[in-house]
Amino acid sequence: MSTGPLSVGRAQYDGAKVDFWNGSVDQVEVCDRALTVEEVSVLHGRQKP
Repeated sequence: MSTGPLSVGRAQYDGAKVDFWNGSVDQVEVCDRALTVEEVSVLHGRQKP
């Protein structure tokens, strides 16, 4: 369970953690800035179906 400011698979509403994702989360990437269109295209091209 995440204790930091980033959470994957749930939402936060009015300070409470809500809407937990009931399933698996796979292949998550986090960036410390907004990506350009070109960078997103490169990342998308690396994904395997």
